[in-house]
Amino acid sequence: MKQIVPFTKNIDFETNIDEITSISLDKKVEEVKDGHILGTLELYLEYKENDISVDIYKYSDSIPFDIAIDDKYSLDDVKIDIDDFYYEINDNQVTIHVDMLLDNLTYDDTELERIIEKHDKIEGTEEEKSKDLFLEEKEEISDVQVPVYKTFDPNNEAYVTYNVHIVRNEDNIDSICQKYGVNREDLSNYNDISTIKLGDKLIVPTYKK
Repeated sequence: MKQIVPFTKNIDFETNIDEITSISLDKKVEEVKDGHILGTLELYLEYKENDISVDIYKYSDSIPFDIAIDDKYSLDDVKIDIDDFYYEINDNQVTIHVDMLLDNLTYDDTELERIIEKHDKIEGTEEEKSKDLFLEEKEEISDVQVPVYKTFDPNNEAYVTYNVHIVRNEDNIDSICQKYGVNREDLSNYNDISTIKLGDKLIVPTYKK
């Protein structure tokens, strides 16, 4: 599972900024522990004070980040990278916008067991069970936060619908993926798909706005 965590950093300068001639941003992950991803963003830029200036000024900064992840996710194999960034200039202030990419987020095994257990307790058809399970999980969804700069807004992201699929005789991984509109990677984030057999219960994530 992939997740984008955006945040914004305002940097004030003592002089006017007319143009940034060079900019780079790198990340350093220092610790992944107890549901937190801690590190710094290493910013380096060169700028001119006005459009007729020939002098180039240099600026660097280490911007700390603390990304708090709900404990329903496992961070054992998570990968952190910068997906995108851009900047805005307003007189003597530069605003840096950064999208952090979290890849290989997976659900904790106990969380997957909880989803299946909840599914089994719901009465009705498989479609009705999946709908009710989605509504319950939507109510429980937690924020991913970058406390220092900006709180992640789940309203701008897709909710995950948890369909519990019971394997039938005619099923295979490709047909299940096609039925729910997911890929093998999505399916493998929640299940061991190396072998499936009749009667297995697979958690199939789909995403809805």
